[in-house]
Amino acid sequence: MIRKFLTFAATATLAAGSLAFVAAPVQAAAPTIYTQCTLGNYPFNSGKLTKNNLKKATAISCKDLDDLSALKGATQMTDLLLFGEKKLKVAGTSHLKKLPVKGLHIYSPVSDSKYAFASDFPKLTTLRTGPTKVSSLSNIAKLKNLSMLVLSTSKELSFSTMGSKKKLETVIFDGLSSKAHLNSLAALPKLVSLYIPWAPGQSLTPLKSSKSLGYVAVHRYTKKQLKKGQSYKPANPSSKTYGALQPGSSIGWTLPTKTSTPMTSNGTGLAWYRASKASTMGRITIAQTLTYEAYTAGKMNFHAPVVAAKSAKAGATIKAVANKKNASSSGWNGSISSCSYQWQRNTKDISGAKAMSYKVTAADKGKVLRLKTTCNPVLEMKQLYGFTSNTKYSGAVKASS
Repeated sequence: MIRKFLTFAATATLAAGSLAFVAAPVQAAAPTIYTQCTLGNYPFNSGKLTKNNLKKATAISCKDLDDLSALKGATQMTDLLLFGEKKLKVAGTSHLKKLPVKGLHIYSPVSDSKYAFASDFPKLTTLRTGPTKVSSLSNIAKLKNLSMLVLSTSKELSFSTMGSKKKLETVIFDGLSSKAHLNSLAALPKLVSLYIPWAPGQSLTPLKSSKSLGYVAVHRYTKKQLKKGQSYKPANPSSKTYGALQPGSSIGWTLPTKTSTPMTSNGTGLAWYRASKASTMGRITIAQTLTYEAYTAGKMNFHAPVVAAKSAKAGATIKAVANKKNASSSGWNGSISSCSYQWQRNTKDISGAKAMSYKVTAADKGKVLRLKTTCNPVLEMKQLYGFTSNTKYSGAVKASS
């Protein structure tokens, strides 16, 4: 999926799925956990969250939820995923201290860059802090059972306060502007895996002092914004250093087939060349990845749901299904945060017809029906590439008596 260089393979929680899985909870005038949350880890939701299944839910995903206090009823919850565009106010988390939450995965901005609320989840083994840059590790250091930390920070934070955390095995710097304090990271007693962005002139030598580190991943990244029709080709892709560059693209772009082919924008989206190499530094394996990326901002590309029927009689139900092309290797699905659906009669919205299926009525006789689908990009795609919402339509269905 497209989150490749930011979270690396270890944190690909927003893996690609079919369009059917990305419909967000229906927005309500007064958002509650039952309108904003679903069962399972987004986008692989396993059903609607209800008062009846709240107590037994083990994994819950919530979008744009301001107050988490109502989740205290989820007494079996071990994984909580929070996403959306609104800044999470982290209100009501003190009520969650008794919950067995081991994984807290945040993909939305938060109101507290020091993450004081982390202490309200004392059993955490995995913490992803989201796009808000962490300004201090003092509160996170209080988590006694933390084994994986994914964070974005613009400061070279010292991990000395984490030195006593003998369970911290993996640290992932999420974000190309993040900085890593290598000396203090090397001092962590049980650190096994480290993922860091490439920093010009930075030497990995301080990591050699680590007694536990076995794997370090470093990513070097070049990004180019294009206008529609404009092309970009890396000036000097170093095959001798990194090996052959592998091309990739998102839906809406022409996939470059080899390094001699430039990446050409034919609409909003993303294309890239990527190559990796592995080396060793003592007993530490160093994996380095080089990425050249080109993108065009604008309305995001996706394939509209398919409606097979060309005509339908009153009383019949028309069904739309997710377009299989959205499940391609391009990974575009992981960039969709939510989709909404609206059936139309002669291009006019039909009141209440907001599902992927529609039962034809007598009022539709002689009219043309179609499904309008609007999809929105995840916050990361908005921030990094300027992608915006887009609307597409299914094929026409003629209603008869």
